[in-house]
Amino acid sequence: MDTSTNRRLVVSLLVAGVSASATLAYGRLAVLSETPVIAAIQKAVLILLCPGVIGAIAVGGNVHTFELSVAAAINGLMYFAVAWLTWLFWED
Repeated sequence: MDTSTNRRLVVSLLVAGVSASATLAYGRLAVLSETPVIAAIQKAVLILLCPGVIGAIAVGGNVHTFELSVAAAINGLMYFAVAWLTWLFWED
């Protein structure tokens, strides 16, 4: 592996890890802060986490009993692919 591939892998894993960790903190992020700037950041993060939550609902079959671990896995895989492909096409 060359240096570019190693960097792409590290950055993609970092993005995937952050998105998966944020998904596991979904309950705390859903309670919005009283500070408008922090609340806006929380809303933006929650919007970015929606694909994994929707996927977990689809896998679980019930909106009331979805697992955050499934949502974290889906978000981690999705954002790993997004970061990898973005880096791949960006360097060309």
